[in-house]
Amino acid sequence: MHVVPRFEGDHFFLSNFYEAPTIFSMDGESVTMPTGEHAFQAAKCHALIDSSQKLEYVRSVESCPTPGKAKYAGRSCKIDLDKWEDIKVRCMREVVFQKFLQHPDLRVKLLNTEDSMLVEGNDWGDTYWGRVSGKGYNKLGVILMETRGYWYWQVRRNSPEMGS
Repeated sequence: MHVVPRFEGDHFFLSNFYEAPTIFSMDGESVTMPTGEHAFQAAKCHALIDSSQKLEYVRSVESCPTPGKAKYAGRSCKIDLDKWEDIKVRCMREVVFQKFLQHPDLRVKLLNTEDSMLVEGNDWGDTYWGRVSGKGYNKLGVILMETRGYWYWQVRRNSPEMGS
């Protein structure tokens, strides 16, 4: 089995830091997030302690000039940690799904990874969403592989040459 050990170079498109503007609906308003990281950090609005600041917070994350600044903004907001723990994987799934739904070119690249194991290898210590020195849950990699499987079956089901 082939392994994509890090989301860099030809595989940078798998990273949440990859620029792929994606539209999300927020309380009936369309918000375009420049990267998946922006979108994921904005999703923390669902766990804000002061929910009256929800849209203001989302707009502030949307306007962050880099995914790194968006990540910092997400780490700086006051959230209900228990609520966030309950919803963060669901939020990441939605961010990843929308990215590949709205960017067919990236979807093709994802499908072209075939059955490769996708690993969000990193050196910043994230063993939940990725792996460090081969250790970690790699939840982002797993979500990407789930998304790839979904699109694979959509293509297969709708392709006359592959049979229905």
